[in-house]
Amino acid sequence: MFIDIFSQDKIPQILGKVLDCTTKVQDVISSNIANIDTPGYKAKEVSFQSLLNSYIDQIDMTEPSDMGSKLLDFEPEVLEISGGNLRMDGNNVDIDMEMVKLSENQIRNYMAIQLLSKRQNMLSFSIMEGR
Repeated sequence: MFIDIFSQDKIPQILGKVLDCTTKVQDVISSNIANIDTPGYKAKEVSFQSLLNSYIDQIDMTEPSDMGSKLLDFEPEVLEISGGNLRMDGNNVDIDMEMVKLSENQIRNYMAIQLLSKRQNMLSFSIMEGR
């Protein structure tokens, strides 16, 4: 029974998915910053929150396994940002906004790593029976 609980535990997989998403966000932000001087480049962003909210709305809270499987299927989309402060060369990358997004993403990434680490420590403590 004890082993069965761990085989059904999807929290590490979900946290891994969060780390995958933060990596994708990091890549998009890096691309935007790298193309700040590219004429005609349109900034991109990862649509994260709205898609995540729609997945959460689909989850049947009475079925615990549903939560894990739905979140593991979650894939954020990369969208081109239209409008914004369009410069004369047609580029709309705003370095200040990109730096804010970068900071927010780093916090999400750090939080997921810390949760995963704490979870691992709790499991280790349980396995060692508190010794």
